[in-house]
Amino acid sequence: MGYVADRYSRAITSSNLRVQHRTQGDGDILVAAGAAVRRTRGTTSLAAMLYRLRVEFDKVDKRSLARHDVSLTAILLAYTHIPSLHGTREAMSRFVEGEARRSRYEVSEKEVEAVVDRVLDHFLDPICAACRGVKFKVVTGTGRLSGVVCGSCLGTGQRWLPYAPDAQHCLLPLTQQVRDAMTRKMQKFDQRVGRLLKV
Repeated sequence: MGYVADRYSRAITSSNLRVQHRTQGDGDILVAAGAAVRRTRGTTSLAAMLYRLRVEFDKVDKRSLARHDVSLTAILLAYTHIPSLHGTREAMSRFVEGEARRSRYEVSEKEVEAVVDRVLDHFLDPICAACRGVKFKVVTGTGRLSGVVCGSCLGTGQRWLPYAPDAQHCLLPLTQQVRDAMTRKMQKFDQRVGRLLKV
């Protein structure tokens, strides 16, 4: 994440939202973010929703959810920390439908949901699980990096977009297109907020 994105993410959970006169506080960041969304008639509101979703997702205890004996109650409790998930998924669904129409893909509602799930899954947890984002294999038992590039991510430190092999052939390109368009939208949001803050 960039400078503006970090500040916005921190401001979302801040308890001090006073607008400052001489310095920029968390309140100033939220005011600038709101103005950026309003000036563009909502085109960057998805970016703001995604940042909020990421902050809420970071609060979830993912280690306990990764256990094989995790209960349904534990999963439901974890999702109570993510109140913006439903609204963000709906906004993402509309965004995916728009991208599909623009590219002339014929997709069903179920396929739109599959693309949304894959893109959000990758957005919330982009780090390669094998190397933990360091891009190289770790020497077993030492914690030190070897000179061998990670075979899972091919040295990118990022995991691949999740893909179901039984899905329709257009879903992978559409998923990549949506992810790239979403990244551009978030960069535009960062730029607009940065300009309003004169960063």
